[in-house]
Amino acid sequence: MPVVTKSRSSLVRLEALDPQIKVMRQSIVNAWVLWCGIVFVVFLFNTLIGLVIAPLAMGWLILTTMLRFYHMSQIENFQHYRQIEALTNLHALIPVRQPLPPMRLWAASPDLAVIIWAQIKQHQPQIIVELGTGVSTIVAGYAVEPYGGQIYSFEHQADFAAVNQARLEQHQLSDYVTVIHAPLHDGWYTLDQLRTIQPIDMLIVDGPPGVDIPQARYPALPNLVNQLAKHAIIIVDDYLRDYDTVQQWITEFSLEIVEEHINEKGTVVLRKRAG
Repeated sequence: MPVVTKSRSSLVRLEALDPQIKVMRQSIVNAWVLWCGIVFVVFLFNTLIGLVIAPLAMGWLILTTMLRFYHMSQIENFQHYRQIEALTNLHALIPVRQPLPPMRLWAASPDLAVIIWAQIKQHQPQIIVELGTGVSTIVAGYAVEPYGGQIYSFEHQADFAAVNQARLEQHQLSDYVTVIHAPLHDGWYTLDQLRTIQPIDMLIVDGPPGVDIPQARYPALPNLVNQLAKHAIIIVDDYLRDYDTVQQWITEFSLEIVEEHINEKGTVVLRKRAG
């Protein structure tokens, strides 16, 4: 039986899920406010130079707005192709027993799911800890199933944790994946249940959400570094946004970059240095 949301109140507009919408809208509003300011000065002082500048400014505003939308459409078309390519590869790799949940936006993108699958298949970690549950959890569950690895996925939203646990049961992956509800306290997970999980062979950092909180994911390493196994693998999503956080981890916790993926959100694979 498919998993459904509890009420229509949980449905949101697609635009609300895209973190770039707010940035784009604000830049356009700023440009129009600038033009309105120029027009106000023209009418206030009625100067000849103002009468020349105002239509030029309008032309500049229209041109830059058109170019911005053209640039965004070109990037989005490229990303669409890359994601369809990754999704095709994903379904060729995984013998899914149920349809996968929707991907992209706040959910993991197909390109990230392929990276997680490949890293698990290459290293075959026995214990995986994932911060932020979702479709990536299901993909990881399929990856560990053949050799019996265990995944502990932490989620701060109780309803979403329950939904994803139900999805895992539908995919017959409950023996390999445990979703744990861990509410946020001061912006970070309450990880009491995590203290006994070690050694962690792979850490997947895809939470908590950090759009409005600078370096929201920085606590992952200070909290978990002592539980990481020797040569543990760390996969970080949203690398383009969290670049400074990752660089700080590398310096403070003796990590090295294994792979950098310039995909939709950016993904980096790290490893504890030898010694």
